[in-house]
Amino acid sequence: MGQNLRRIRKASGKTQVMLAFEAEVERSRISKLECGYINPSLLTLGSICYCLGTTLSVLFEGITETVPPSSKGGPLRRSNQAVLEKAPSKARSGP
Repeated sequence: MGQNLRRIRKASGKTQVMLAFEAEVERSRISKLECGYINPSLLTLGSICYCLGTTLSVLFEGITETVPPSSKGGPLRRSNQAVLEKAPSKARSGP
């Protein structure tokens, strides 16, 4: 997504500073988004897309992979994330 954001931003002729000002976010957030260091909210992405004259579907174009939750073998979303050990569910057999 970050690579798409950078490509769209550059095609629009905007600097990170210009986009950040218009979208009302810090310039460093634009940089971190483009480098893949942070996970933004949909509200933030929606505002950025509006300022770039594009849509979320264009921003996410070409992204086809999914990631399982950490309890299913996926990576931790942050270094201090608590991991819930989920026990396999058992079918209840009446009272």
